[in-house]
Amino acid sequence: MIGFRRLYGASPLSLLGSVAAIAVAAFAMAQMFQPDVAPFPLNLVIWLFAGALLHDLVLLPGYSAADRGMRAVVPAGTVNFVRVPLAISAVLFLVWFPRILDRQPQNYERALDHPPPDFLGRWLVCCGVLFAGSAILFAVRRLTAGRSAAARRSAP
Repeated sequence: MIGFRRLYGASPLSLLGSVAAIAVAAFAMAQMFQPDVAPFPLNLVIWLFAGALLHDLVLLPGYSAADRGMRAVVPAGTVNFVRVPLAISAVLFLVWFPRILDRQPQNYERALDHPPPDFLGRWLVCCGVLFAGSAILFAVRRLTAGRSAAARRSAP
């Protein structure tokens, strides 16, 4: 009898996780198309389709080229220590750019009746914390790797 891993290519838990993720996504989509959430479902379909096109035709080639350029500059062992905080910072900027760039602060004041906080400063602090944490993690990994390599060399 041929094993499950050989037929499927992964463990049964992987299949179970994939099915669960698809079920959650299907439930979310079903909720999105409820009349009280999307009174005009065609608008939602167009928005989702346009978002997929924007991602696949503009964003994916853009961040792939940026990643390739970064790998040419950054040493091979440190790529992920730069890539992860940079990606998180970019997503934060993408979500909050109107506030970060202080676009139309009068709308914020009219809605909440007080001036907006310094979103640019907060974003810069968040980026600094992400990169500092990544640098600390890199240093710890480098030190522990150096010690374990030295211990292997000195072992008989």
